[in-house]
Amino acid sequence: MLNSNSISEERFYFDSSIATTSVAIFAVGILLMMTPLILAGPTQMTTLIIICVTVFLSLLWIGFARGSYITIEGNKRLFGTVAFIRSRTSDPSNIISIRARATFGGLMTEVYMMYRNPDGTVTDRTLVSKNSLRKDDLPRLLRSIATANPTIDIDRTLLGKSHQR
Repeated sequence: MLNSNSISEERFYFDSSIATTSVAIFAVGILLMMTPLILAGPTQMTTLIIICVTVFLSLLWIGFARGSYITIEGNKRLFGTVAFIRSRTSDPSNIISIRARATFGGLMTEVYMMYRNPDGTVTDRTLVSKNSLRKDDLPRLLRSIATANPTIDIDRTLLGKSHQR
């Protein structure tokens, strides 16, 4: 846990099994599209395409499995990184509430935060998909955000039974 004087950083990584499943689905789709080329095409061209596709899928997996996480820096900055690309930075003191919202017919749960912008307006921003984080990381993330800003109203269903306040 972070304390108010901490300048440390906490990272909450995405579940790599989701990246593996997504890349596997892409691989099967690409393989199905390449079937005519594999069966009738020249061997060198097929080999080159398979190497290129393998490199692309490997980079995609690395980006999502290892380069996607949420970071809280010193209780002052909260930001996400997806495939090594950093998103907007938020100040936890400007977060008003964190809620859950079912998407895709209840298959996924989106965690979003009501956030006060510097100009005073209030907007909703997606924080993370509940299904994308490692199972134990979502409650840890929410506790860390609550430590950074104890006035945040957090949906009790997100905290789990043992972490309700």
